Amino acid sequence: MLIFEILDEMLNFGYCFVSSYNEIKQNLTFEPIRPKIPQQDDLALRFFGINVMDGSRVTTGPSEPKNKAPNSAYINIVEGLSAVFDASGELRSSELWGKLTLISTLLVPAPITIELNSDLVVRTSGLPEGQVAGATHIENPSFHSCVDSSQLNRKKVLRVLPPPDQTRLMVYTLSDSACIHIPLLVIPSLLAIDGSRDQNFSLRLKNQAESHTTASYVRVKIKLPACVSSISTTKSGERQSSQYHSTEKIAEWEIKKSPGGTEEKITFRLINNTDRAINLADIGPISVAFNITNFSASGLVVRMARVEGQAEPMSQTPECYFGVSTKSASYTVRTDLTRTVTSPASSLASFTT
Repeated sequence: MLIFEILDEMLNFGYCFVSSYNEIKQNLTFEPIRPKIPQQDDLALRFFGINVMDGSRVTTGPSEPKNKAPNSAYINIVEGLSAVFDASGELRSSELWGKLTLISTLLVPAPITIELNSDLVVRTSGLPEGQVAGATHIENPSFHSCVDSSQLNRKKVLRVLPPPDQTRLMVYTLSDSACIHIPLLVIPSLLAIDGSRDQNFSLRLKNQAESHTTASYVRVKIKLPACVSSISTTKSGERQSSQYHSTEKIAEWEIKKSPGGTEEKITFRLINNTDRAINLADIGPISVAFNITNFSASGLVVRMARVEGQAEPMSQTPECYFGVSTKSASYTVRTDLTRTVTSPASSLASFTT
């Protein structure tokens, strides 16, 4: 911001400064602005028009060691999933990014061995390696300097000498839609009401994940056409809530918890005070935000982790805890997409960012 302020002064008055901030501050016509650094979701909304953030989800900062049990290691896999669907629920494109993080509160620094999926296939952009049926895939992993990844391809093991506090051990991507597990499907439908210009717009949300997983704070946002003056809502469950922002013509549907293997439904009656007919393609895009615990879209999990070395007598044995979760990055249903027929080979090869 200081650089922009100096440039502004140069354009206005035709002189430049080669000095320290304290010396030039008295010549500035306004106080420095120190804005809050936007999160990744905010950047996507501002620059790309993607609604991926909702007010009910609070972004938490890195966990601090003081909130964790002493002499322990916390290993987590967090994945961000992007996907585009058509109105029938067919997946048109998908990709994900992931990170493997470690929070260490070990009393004495010691190497930690982390064992990943036994069927893990690591793909890099430089190798034309295809997918392996039934295996877990990741692409282009990069590692922190404290990570020894020499045994990853052969034994699926990472060896880490962690620094204190939180460390991002590995980041990776996956752009092959055939290797990505899709947890949620949102299928829209539009039905005319006899004797009325109004129409019923219904949404079905299917949680395809396993029963031990839970999607929390699922929020669906629907852009409605300008001819819709108001809506009325019919819900199918007590865990749901909805609201309508008439100025922006946006309807919101929130589900606090959606267990794996369940389905939720909501119906909006679109009240139309004009003579214009509403088509399904006029509605949308539909954006979905969620966070699912105990679920990995790539299938990557930590099978085992242990701290190397023997604990000293009378001291606490180090413990390792690990978990996995997946959140939406840009999860969109496009009702204006036309269904096209493609060959299986081209479907696997194509990817739209």
